[in-house]
Amino acid sequence: MADIVRRMLKKGIIQRKRDKDDARAYEVTITSEGTRLYNDVQPIVRRIEDKLLSALNGKRVDEFLSHLGLIVSTARTGDQAVNGQYSTAEAGT
Repeated sequence: MADIVRRMLKKGIIQRKRDKDDARAYEVTITSEGTRLYNDVQPIVRRIEDKLLSALNGKRVDEFLSHLGLIVSTARTGDQAVNGQYSTAEAGT
């Protein structure tokens, strides 16, 4: 993560400053250049998403996105996985 932040800082996409309430932390914000870049790539990302999801009908798209959200949520918590592995009890087997 730190390497990604450093590269984005170097490119002027984000800026960071020390958090005024916690000197150990940084506040990271998007710059005007970052906003411009985001706005430039959004139409490209949307076309790619549309193309990838075009294989599914409306209901399946909704189901897929719902399941993907569950996967992302589980990955963010990290509580259930140890070194990327799930126990058989947690995996439901």
